[in-house]
Amino acid sequence: MPYEKAINRRSRALAEVGSVRLSVALLMVAAFVLPASVLLGSYALEIRDLAIVVCSLFSIFLTLRDRSGWGGPFIVGFVLFSAFSLISVFWASSISDAYIRLMDLALAVLLGMSIAVNRPSLREVHLILDAFLVGTIIVSAACLWIDRATLTGWARLGRTLFESAGSNIIEYSCMLIYAQMYAAYRVFSSKRRVLWAVAFCLLFVCGLFTGIRKAFVIPLVFLYVYLLIQNRKDAMKIIGSTALIAALVALLLFITSQYFTSLSARLMDLFNDILSGAEAVSSGGNSYEERMWLRQIAWQAFLENPVLGLGVGQFRYYSVMHGGPDLYAHNNFLELLANSGIVGFVLYYGAIALMFRVLWRNLGLGDRECSCFCIFGLAFMISILAMEYGQVDYYQPYYLLFPFLLSSFIQSLKVRED
Repeated sequence: MPYEKAINRRSRALAEVGSVRLSVALLMVAAFVLPASVLLGSYALEIRDLAIVVCSLFSIFLTLRDRSGWGGPFIVGFVLFSAFSLISVFWASSISDAYIRLMDLALAVLLGMSIAVNRPSLREVHLILDAFLVGTIIVSAACLWIDRATLTGWARLGRTLFESAGSNIIEYSCMLIYAQMYAAYRVFSSKRRVLWAVAFCLLFVCGLFTGIRKAFVIPLVFLYVYLLIQNRKDAMKIIGSTALIAALVALLLFITSQYFTSLSARLMDLFNDILSGAEAVSSGGNSYEERMWLRQIAWQAFLENPVLGLGVGQFRYYSVMHGGPDLYAHNNFLELLANSGIVGFVLYYGAIALMFRVLWRNLGLGDRECSCFCIFGLAFMISILAMEYGQVDYYQPYYLLFPFLLSSFIQSLKVRED
């Protein structure tokens, strides 16, 4: 009997490990498909969404009995936020806009739940993000090949591929930024630093070629914040890293002013905005006035409906009704306030605040690998908060993959604390 019990226990353990590993592998496929599916042409988004649905459902099915977890603060907060968004349909003005956004949120919730029940280990989190990085590099290589004839002067890398896929080049730039930050973290935390440094430099150069200023600024913000947190007790290292970043910025500005004049003008507009508050008037497609109008109208929408908001996905409709363009608010904070009011805003960013709290409390605790990943989580989310001043990403699966994984990692930290 003891022998039979031991055999049965071993069989169950092997089945559990097999299910978890297979489901994690499926999540890796989904993570890879997020960026790589754009290579498949006009049906890229549909293929991406279908892959996420199939992989997530299969992952949930395989791990539901083997491994359970609530997913951590961000996944719980996002599910509650999505539930509130569903309820807000009752006071939404445009049902079609609400439906589109609810489909995005439903897809994200499914991805988050599959990660929650999986509760991947730190090694598995690395594998998933490695797959995302590889997929982004493949897409970047394809963009470099397709747009090679136009890269002698001013051009936006990825424009041909993404316009042919009916998508916006902003999506590509965001994927680059997330992959860059992950590669930079691996430079500091992995023994294979040269390999990760090459990946970071490649993606950083590709980011410059997109002409999206965030692809230039946010990776530098991440590097600075990461080093600042890592060396928070060493003032000299902080000053040194600041000087290094300043020198790199000066060098890149010199290079872009010599060879990429339009990008240089856009970058100078950005620094003028930051340093002097001057209004950079659409040099090289800055669209400053349009973005300022969108932010102002989003704030106006919030003031009209401060508690519950306009309803899920309603800002575009509100903008058109007030004589503006059919665009998002170019600001994640303001669009959340406009669409979901204080209630939705607190659910979403309150969950991020809880995640910050756990990550900060675990700095320096446990092994070096966990500590480095806590620093990555803090630096990544701070950088994303800075980026969200100029973009809307609260419903984008390729963005949410990262905080979902961070949240799941936080759950394992809390279990360790208990």
